[in-house]
Amino acid sequence: GTEQCRQIAARFDRQENFLKTGTPDFLQISSAPKILWLRQHEPEVFEQTAHYLMLPDYVIWRLTGEMIGDPQDLASTGMLDRQQGQWWPEMLEFVGVREEQLPAVGHCGQPVGKVLPEMARLLGISEETVVVVGANDQTAALLGAGNTRPGIITANIGTALAVMATSRQRVTDFRQGVNAGRHAVPGLYTLLSFTQTAAMALTWFRDALVTDGSDYRQLHEEAAGVEPGCDGLLMLPHLTGTASPDFNPSARGAFVGLSISHGRPHMVRAILEAVAYCLREHIERLGKLRASSECVRAIGGGSRSDVWLQIMADVTGLPIERPVCGEAASLGAAIMAAVGAGYYDSLPAAVDEFYQTERTFAPNLTHRDTY
Repeated sequence: GTEQCRQIAARFDRQENFLKTGTPDFLQISSAPKILWLRQHEPEVFEQTAHYLMLPDYVIWRLTGEMIGDPQDLASTGMLDRQQGQWWPEMLEFVGVREEQLPAVGHCGQPVGKVLPEMARLLGISEETVVVVGANDQTAALLGAGNTRPGIITANIGTALAVMATSRQRVTDFRQGVNAGRHAVPGLYTLLSFTQTAAMALTWFRDALVTDGSDYRQLHEEAAGVEPGCDGLLMLPHLTGTASPDFNPSARGAFVGLSISHGRPHMVRAILEAVAYCLREHIERLGKLRASSECVRAIGGGSRSDVWLQIMADVTGLPIERPVCGEAASLGAAIMAAVGAGYYDSLPAAVDEFYQTERTFAPNLTHRDTY
């Protein structure tokens, strides 16, 4: 795949790729270089291939007999003109794929049809069940977090840290290293900036260095007893490389300033602060693309920690809201299903009905000055 990425990059420059797909780089994870590899190394398999489907498209096809996908997920193929919501002819020609081999491009919340009778029997569900076009995880999470207008930042604190903003304007500048695309809500756009390692860094620390059986709650309570700044201890959380603004899988993490005066609580808090600093960096990067930030809505497993969210509020200087439903992507999927099934007229109307804030963490201005 690496050689095929180079071939594609030699034909299409980063600016063109960004304007079409929303990302400036040609990554091996995309479908385009994989299909090109198949064409060059397994020509018989390539010639015998009838269709190319992403996993969600395949599920829809099995359920309904229709080949259709959502634009956010299809954009990860590297062959979709994300801004126009249609396949990119020049890329298809270069890779060697015909448009009829690909699924139709749908929209989030679009009803596809009812489940086929044989599938309904197999799954034990009603034949009246409607199948609806969904979205990828981060786009669905925007809906579940109520992020349907500019000013709201969504921070998905999981294995990685994914920070997303909603904009009314299409972004054309790829130099900030963010991913850009269309929102599930028509007329809106999304910006994504992310860090490869977030809660994973804490998991690594617990598994590698915690020997007394302490769980995450205990570790966070210990960290709460350490003053902001960790007495000079800093942590770089890039244990699996960097993502935004520069994708570098060879980058590595580190504890900096470690001394005999530091203990386990300092190291845990340094990890929490490191991810919070990444959040602030992402918000500042999105701000350079005119994405406003009034508040942050924290979702994902890391959002369950009061200590971590307070640190994030102090580091960013912004209120951090924790939704009632922390599994925002699942809630977003339910919202799209509800719209597709006709229970709501639009995605924003459904979001207004579903979204609720459980708690808001206000920044401590004294701590903010320290950070």
